[in-house]
Amino acid sequence: EVAYFYSKSGLTHLVCTNTDSFLINDTLDYLEAKLNPKEFYRANRQYIIHIQSIKVIEPYFKGKLFVHLQPEQTDDCVISQAKAGGFKEWLNEK
Repeated sequence: EVAYFYSKSGLTHLVCTNTDSFLINDTLDYLEAKLNPKEFYRANRQYIIHIQSIKVIEPYFKGKLFVHLQPEQTDDCVISQAKAGGFKEWLNEK
């Protein structure tokens, strides 16, 4: 099962809940348009996260949110202040 997708150095990675990771050819923009928005959220330019991959959400500076994922991510997953409200609404729909 997919935990999250992330982009780094122009490459898109799919990370599974069992910690397997795969390079895929699709862009995050393409995936965002195809994935179920009730299950997946475009956190920022680097991450699309599955609702069940969220381990902890911490307040970050200036109204941002720091999201810890399962499996643990290599780069920070930060929700901007501008997206924090929409992210909280998305979480509350679950």
